[in-house]
Amino acid sequence: MKLKRITVLFSLFLFCFAAFAEFSIVNPVPGTWANKQTLLLVLPEGEIAYYSVNGSDPLVSGFAYDDPVVIDVAGDVEIRIVSIDENGRRTQKSVSYTVTEHSREEDTKSFFYTFLNSPVYEYVPGSKIAIPSSFNYAIGEEDGEGAVIYLPAKTLSLSSDCSVSRYVPLTLTDGNSFWRGIIHVSSAYGIINERSVPFSVENWTTISFNDKTLIYSIDGGWWRPAGDPVEIDRYESHTIRWQSAAFEAGNPIYSFELPPRAVLVEDRRADGSVVYSATQSGTYKISVSSRNKDNLGVKNTLSPGLFSEMCIDVFEGDSVSEKLTFSLYADNVYQGDLSVRYRIDRRPPAPPALIPSVSGFWIRAPLDINIVSEKKSRIYCAVSSPLELESDFSAPVPSKDFFDSVALEKYTEFKGNILRIAANPERPVYNKISVYAQDAAGNKSIPSEYSAVIDVCNYYFDSGSNPTLADGTKERPFTSFEQFEFTRFLPRFINLHVRGKLVMPSKRIVLPANCKISGSDGACLVFAPETSFDLRVSSLEIENCAITKTSTDRKEAKSLFSLENAILSLDNCEIAALFEDSGSVVQSASSIVLFKNTGLVSQARSYSSLISASDTRISVFNCRVSAVAKTAVAFSLHGGHFELRSSSCKTVGSMGRIAELFGCGCRMTDNSFAGEISLSRTSQAVWTDPSVKIFEDSNNKTQGF
Repeated sequence: MKLKRITVLFSLFLFCFAAFAEFSIVNPVPGTWANKQTLLLVLPEGEIAYYSVNGSDPLVSGFAYDDPVVIDVAGDVEIRIVSIDENGRRTQKSVSYTVTEHSREEDTKSFFYTFLNSPVYEYVPGSKIAIPSSFNYAIGEEDGEGAVIYLPAKTLSLSSDCSVSRYVPLTLTDGNSFWRGIIHVSSAYGIINERSVPFSVENWTTISFNDKTLIYSIDGGWWRPAGDPVEIDRYESHTIRWQSAAFEAGNPIYSFELPPRAVLVEDRRADGSVVYSATQSGTYKISVSSRNKDNLGVKNTLSPGLFSEMCIDVFEGDSVSEKLTFSLYADNVYQGDLSVRYRIDRRPPAPPALIPSVSGFWIRAPLDINIVSEKKSRIYCAVSSPLELESDFSAPVPSKDFFDSVALEKYTEFKGNILRIAANPERPVYNKISVYAQDAAGNKSIPSEYSAVIDVCNYYFDSGSNPTLADGTKERPFTSFEQFEFTRFLPRFINLHVRGKLVMPSKRIVLPANCKISGSDGACLVFAPETSFDLRVSSLEIENCAITKTSTDRKEAKSLFSLENAILSLDNCEIAALFEDSGSVVQSASSIVLFKNTGLVSQARSYSSLISASDTRISVFNCRVSAVAKTAVAFSLHGGHFELRSSSCKTVGSMGRIAELFGCGCRMTDNSFAGEISLSRTSQAVWTDPSVKIFEDSNNKTQGF
């Protein structure tokens, strides 16, 4: 028995072509690159290639292609390639790309010099490639849909026992420029230690006896000469014996144990690599079968190195899928082939696309987020707890760092594709979501994040701001009331924040929703002659505002506020209304009017009142009230309820009263009534008809009536 031991390089190039496939251009690929590119071809066995740069005929003035080579040309580049196979058949291809060289920062020059200084970067499994933190990277060939997945920088490595040799494209980007280079992975070493025996095994079950000078016996059976192949069952062990055909006493008898047929075992490690071995691993060794040439179409012959186990690995971010045939050896004697189709997928899916139903950061409506991801991937979503923000004009807008610090809740699988984010009907709310996709191999995409402040009710006005950027948010407030569209869809409640002077449009303003106007920094609403608020089945609350109306226009509105089945509330306001002929600050029917801590002056030539109402509940607390006209009546009410407390009221004119009440209830306490009446000094400050029910009337002081 003779043994020989030879060490060889096991090289498995994972580029998949048919046996007679055309050559492939691995690199360059079309695009704009910041570095000069390497020409890398994969040629079928027996094929040669020639190449030229920028238009010339490769067979006339080209170069023979032997190994990867840097094309030392910048700008627009066209490479033409012609290959010739063993039969003289020619195949032509070309590739065009652009090189715009870009300088690198000092802290990355060392990496780029090492990585791009040679046609290929030689990599030994087990070593590390540390990508600079300022870059994203994409590795390997494009996926089946042509998408390139860029990942944050990290340190790349393969298992130290990786048994694969291949070329791997690596693309780096800083967000503006793109660098592309080629990594060459050098394979591990296999050992051939084939045992010389006088028989051969084909396809596991066929035994051929080749040496006619020997006789053979299987499992203790009759001795037989070499001849036709023998079929045996490989589900159990067998013993093959042989000796010289010159059957003599004392002849040495040799034997070999055939173990049961092997089964390939696939072990997926935690790092993503795959290790193949055979059952009864102490007996069997594996190698790559020469049959892989038909599958891989590589230019090098595959070496039959023997391994106890073979590791296949890819870099994080890469993916490889292939059919592979192994040759199995028992005690270093070939037994048969076994095939597997493996897939090592360490490439995460593309980050989900988050498409909001409304664009922008400050949103005026509930949001529907359409989540678009790769087919067959699962979606996992994390949301923040809704964070209510201060709505006051004086409260500063939170910084980006503040928003970034908002924590997300736990990721959970999301079954649908539309994520609904509700709105708070009264407060601005910040919402943040994060979504990632997970494929069947367990790879997780980079999370996609989306955040927005949903504020359906708060609008801001400041006439001193830039009108070209105005959108009604606190950062970019409206500069005029006309910029606010009352006709669009509005929630049931809106809060208008006013800073400084705001000129109101000269028209009737119909409020379709309940509204609050909050003033700050000397807020003043300037009413034009025809300006009025028309409230129908709605409410209006105004606080911390001055309201002025001056008019010499006979087409003017007869009131500042017109109510029907509505509510009007004024708190800490100052109102001064000047009408040309006659007018009332408030005209009301079947409504509620509430004044607190407010000063009101109404002046007209003929008739002036502050509130002229029917079937209305009027409540006035701690206010200063003045009506000035030939006929001046501060409050006029037909039906409803009138309540006046802790207020000072004055009328000035030829005739006047503080209040005229008809058929209503009345409560008046702690008030002072003053009149400057020129025609009648005997009139009453408060006049009531017999149907009025007075529930309270105390501590009211009267002067001038």
